[in-house]
Amino acid sequence: MGYTAKWIKHHVGIDGDALAPGYGRHPEEAKSLHLFLEKKLTSKEAATAITTLILHERDPPDNVYRLMGFLCEALVDLNDEREKLFNLLGAIQALPPARGIDWSQPRGFGNMWSDLYRLHIYGQDEWENGITLQSEAAIEVLRKHYAETATLEAEMYVRGLSGVTASWGYETIKLINHWRVDVLISGIMVWLKVAGGRLQQELHLEEVENWGQLSTQRGNEQDQENASLPQYWERWAAHVRGISENSNTYSKDVRKLATECYKLM
Repeated sequence: MGYTAKWIKHHVGIDGDALAPGYGRHPEEAKSLHLFLEKKLTSKEAATAITTLILHERDPPDNVYRLMGFLCEALVDLNDEREKLFNLLGAIQALPPARGIDWSQPRGFGNMWSDLYRLHIYGQDEWENGITLQSEAAIEVLRKHYAETATLEAEMYVRGLSGVTASWGYETIKLINHWRVDVLISGIMVWLKVAGGRLQQELHLEEVENWGQLSTQRGNEQDQENASLPQYWERWAAHVRGISENSNTYSKDVRKLATECYKLM
């Protein structure tokens, strides 16, 4: 049994009591995913098959999270299957609305992804208490994790998948002001590398203005409220450059990543 098959088997829920709170995935949904990844179903066929069970639930919209959580985890864990999974997400989004679910805007995916992989955006993740960061090796593991999840987010954004918008990229880039930017900078760099050029052009100014107090730790509130998108970008770029030159605070690896970020900006 290959890694993908073992991974899918491991994620199958035992019974309905386990499935309800999100512990495990439905066996039939797992089977459909496995057949698709084994190239026994096309992406269109797999999209129909893997969503059928949800449509037969008593409250279909309330059960979308189960499938979306499964696909989130698959994207992160099954490195060799990512292109196929992107195609499957696209096929699911192309399905016609049914039983109160608008598949073109699957609300469950973004919510599940954020719960699983973006806690650091909206509050403190577990590692931010410092307990798990006792060594440079532990920090490097987290950097790798954030680079991987940011790669997926940025790829989904440029492909127009699953409601990943420009805001996701900007929320990540703003982490340049985070007190543990030494950990998070890998994700910032990846977003800039994959989608930086598009991010500079796509965000609406009114959306930026809602971020005034979060955009920078420098300048007065009036400056923040009136900042244009280029000004926000310039502030972030200046902060990145400062990190790249600060050998007293940041390691060589962090400064190297910051230098790459600055070049990309």
